[in-house]
Amino acid sequence: MDINQLSREMYNDIPKGGTLFTIDKIALSVDTCNIILDNYLPWKKDNFITILLFGKITHILIHAEFEPWEKNIGKRCFDAILVLLANNVFQPFFTLAFINTCSSMFPFFLYDKSWCHLILSFFFKLVEWEWAIDFLDKKPFSFIDTSKENPLGFRKYKNTSYSKDGGKKYRTVEKNGEIKKEVKGVQKSLVDIYNRAKKIEIDRNVTRMEIRQQGKHKEDLYYDLLNGSKETAFNKILPIIKKKIKKVVGKDSLILSKHWEENPPEQYKSIFID
Repeated sequence: MDINQLSREMYNDIPKGGTLFTIDKIALSVDTCNIILDNYLPWKKDNFITILLFGKITHILIHAEFEPWEKNIGKRCFDAILVLLANNVFQPFFTLAFINTCSSMFPFFLYDKSWCHLILSFFFKLVEWEWAIDFLDKKPFSFIDTSKENPLGFRKYKNTSYSKDGGKKYRTVEKNGEIKKEVKGVQKSLVDIYNRAKKIEIDRNVTRMEIRQQGKHKEDLYYDLLNGSKETAFNKILPIIKKKIKKVVGKDSLILSKHWEENPPEQYKSIFID
């Protein structure tokens, strides 16, 4: 099924003027030497599981469209890895090691699915986590400060507003006796806001706010976040998210429209209002 169709179906049961809180994606990393390069190609893009190669490191992105996050998050990520194993994405020695580890712990699975996140931690690193709050049908913000003068505002690019902490990351290298700077990666903005309806081609107004823990923010991620529901994980990480967002988004940089000021989404309220 088309991934945009899966995305649209996520909103079927959301009433008019409602919200959806979800995890947009979780990324696990593994050494690229464990991947069969010819077999990863179908997973490069437009899939509910995406595989991205970054030289010696490979990221496996598990999207919201794969399975409902309501089940144990670790079990859900574990299921995604099983799908890739079944499609021969991993090298035989990696697959054998993973299966043998699972087999040795199988009795525990019969009683407690929380062991899933522990098995994942033996083979993968947790490197990215994106939270998402979707505002449906009604415009969420009456004001987003995109002025250049406000360092705690947003910068606008096309249809997306980004907090100003993102940008290219550089390293200093010596070439031919000269010291130069070269790009070593990109730090995503911690917060972005965009028109999701246009992206997934849905007949409703959907504005998405994402909180993206990646790059320098991945240090806040730990495997116990996978042990439980998305609400459990959010409550665990909330104090860290609030503290970091206050450093990049000013109190007056976002003003909710009247409808949402009276009915703010619980997670938005926890981060920006309480």
